[in-house]
Amino acid sequence: MAVQNDWRWCHKCEGLFYARGRAFTGRCAAGGAHENVNSGDYSLFYDVPGLGGQNEWRWCQKCEALFYSRGAGSTGVCPAGGAHEGQNSGDYTLFVPLPV
Repeated sequence: MAVQNDWRWCHKCEGLFYARGRAFTGRCAAGGAHENVNSGDYSLFYDVPGLGGQNEWRWCQKCEALFYSRGAGSTGVCPAGGAHEGQNSGDYTLFVPLPV
């Protein structure tokens, strides 16, 4: 199963971004760079067909954040300018917990 570590939570924009162990953490929608203060190290599954959950999440190479592509080529607005760029991204799958 393909798993990618080093995803972090940004306390400013409340989003996930790919840290890759680098000092630059991408452009945050709340301004400046993402900040991973008090963040865990999140792992995401990618390029695993039939895994279940919701796929078609992509990594934006400009802002380092995760965005939902909806399979329709929709990329949304990137805080680094223009649209998100996910052409070099894997197909990430996120799981939604079932109601208890």
